[in-house]
Amino acid sequence: MTFAKVIRCVKCSKEFSTGMILFECEECGGPLDIIYDYHQIKKQILLSKFKHDPISHWKYAPFYPINNL
Repeated sequence: MTFAKVIRCVKCSKEFSTGMILFECEECGGPLDIIYDYHQIKKQILLSKFKHDPISHWKYAPFYPINNL
């Protein structure tokens, strides 16, 4: 599961689905931004628990724009 909704180019606003591995926009070469579903994050992640979880890259896995991690 990922909280990322879409990957959007900052320069031309072209959108890409999450799960694609991109480093720059395929259309214009611009930088990419990840658009998150903040409503779902707020519903599913308790800030107090998140702050005290062990430090590891897996702690942030739901925020990666990759499906099926």
